[in-house]
Amino acid sequence: MTESESVIATALVKGILAGDAAAELQMIERYKRGLRYVLRRKCHDLDLTADISQETWRIVIERIRNNELREPAKLSAFILQTAKNQLLMHFRKNDIKRQQTGMGEALESEYSGPSTQSPEDALERHNLGLLVQTVIKELNTPRDRELLHRYYIHEQDKSLICNELNVNAKNFDNVLYRCKQRFKTLWLAVMEDN
Repeated sequence: MTESESVIATALVKGILAGDAAAELQMIERYKRGLRYVLRRKCHDLDLTADISQETWRIVIERIRNNELREPAKLSAFILQTAKNQLLMHFRKNDIKRQQTGMGEALESEYSGPSTQSPEDALERHNLGLLVQTVIKELNTPRDRELLHRYYIHEQDKSLICNELNVNAKNFDNVLYRCKQRFKTLWLAVMEDN
């Protein structure tokens, strides 16, 4: 987490503690994309993502108003951990149904995600993903953009991409390699500017 991020988070928490409704809205606007991204990756259900997001914001605002956030600088981690807890509670509530179908353990491991990834890491990964997508969009060749987007972002099957983009399966790896080289050149230029 950057120093400016912790300063902004602390200011938002102070505003919410002071009863500033605008600070609540600013917090939601600032963190809602990262929250939705993490939830969608864990549950793959847009309706459930919306429900858990709404409940997360209710709990986060309530806990901040009650001065229950010990480290205001770690607001993003608090939001993501609250969301993760809400998602786990949702699936535990439905545990009987899952056990009846024999899917309990499989769903629990799928939706709980990797235990080694902290909320800060998840947010950092999300921001890095956004930067990667931005760089892909800046590639000159439409075919490069589409190939990289479909293969790495959407994780589509190689044979599907070959069929739809008219790429010979034997040449796919070479075509992908050249796309990655052009991406790498652009990526290094972007990182140099930052």
